Amino acid sequence: MWRPGAPLENTLFAILDPYGRPLTRGARSPDFIYSDAHAMASGLREVAMRYPGRGNPQGLPTIANVRLGLDVAAADKKPLTIIVADSESDRRYMEAVLAPLAWSNDLIGKMSFTAGSRNDLRNVHGAGLSRGYIFVLPDTFGTTGTVVAQLPAQATATDLKNALQMTINRYQPEYLDHRDHVRMGRQQGLHWDSATPVTDPHALRAEQSKGRGFGGPPGNQGDFGPPGNQGGFGPPHGRGDFGPPQNRGDFGPHGDQRQFGPPPGQW
Repeated sequence: MWRPGAPLENTLFAILDPYGRPLTRGARSPDFIYSDAHAMASGLREVAMRYPGRGNPQGLPTIANVRLGLDVAAADKKPLTIIVADSESDRRYMEAVLAPLAWSNDLIGKMSFTAGSRNDLRNVHGAGLSRGYIFVLPDTFGTTGTVVAQLPAQATATDLKNALQMTINRYQPEYLDHRDHVRMGRQQGLHWDSATPVTDPHALRAEQSKGRGFGGPPGNQGDFGPPGNQGGFGPPHGRGDFGPPQNRGDFGPHGDQRQFGPPPGQW
């Protein structure tokens, strides 16, 4: 996981067993280990067969908050379902209702999920309820979203499934070359504010050479995401600039509406 004579790489890919022991060698990204997506799928299938787990998945796989949910959904090119309620107990109840659908064969992996209160919906255009389910299409940079459907908290499983499927079918994400993505973001004045200090020397040198530099801890400023990696750091496949749309972890819940940054530990 460490290169001799060099600092820790700013991205890392490895597969660990349930006890934290490596099942693959550490590498910069999956394409250092697998030749293509088919090879990676075969490798993951082999690992899964060795560790089948017990029972069915439990709980809804939610992203920490609505602002980060918009970001991750945009980066993953998925629509977003938001569970809205002012009380934690209400949100947990609705999550339990939605969880079996999220893990079903028809819908697994096709939707992102998050939860929050009505006060978290300021960047969600068209949100009009204070308790229930909101189905959202994120914008290209994950800073806002547009509501396509809303259901009350008492919605049936059938209604929820229909709304989920309709939202998935409606979502037509924009796929940009990463250079076009960077250019568009700069034209819109978008950037992120890192929640943790940027210590990677490669990233710091790259920013200094561009005449920008990071603002120093805890609000180190780069340009913008998602989906991208700034100055040589970020999620797998980062190559010292803003990476392809599938990378996640840029805009997050820090800063104001135009200063989204990843949560601690993301970079």
